[in-house]
Amino acid sequence: MLSIVVTDFFILYIQLGDGDILCVDEQGRTERPLRLDKRFLGNQTTSLCLPDAWKEFQVRLVPYPERMPELVLASTDGYSNSFRTEEDFIKIGKDYWEMTYSNNLIELENQLENFLKSASEQGSGDDITLGIIKRLHQNKSNNLCHNQVINQE
Repeated sequence: MLSIVVTDFFILYIQLGDGDILCVDEQGRTERPLRLDKRFLGNQTTSLCLPDAWKEFQVRLVPYPERMPELVLASTDGYSNSFRTEEDFIKIGKDYWEMTYSNNLIELENQLENFLKSASEQGSGDDITLGIIKRLHQNKSNNLCHNQVINQE
């Protein structure tokens, strides 16, 4: 489970189990707002089905203006599992930042399904869902907006 709550005052990141959240800054630098859970191998993960699942949630609250990302990417584990290394996966943050930097979101929307399908076919073979939140710069607004969610199976 991945959740991202964006308000005028903060961003809240919540995660239980696998999947990935990446934040990309104004220079294209990408980082995870939450730590990777190194306890599990393969397809093992925490789940809402566990009796004490509430203890396994990761939560991080980031107030403005401390750090406000240009992009937030949230994906199922099929995306990161399609890359050989963590470093290779992290590079997608800058790739998406470059695509959205020119505000050519229509082109990204048209190509996204192909990007995800190609990543899956060349990698994990798993389905991939990706959500993208992009910061708006109209009127110097600090708001973020939901751009697109595409599920590739």
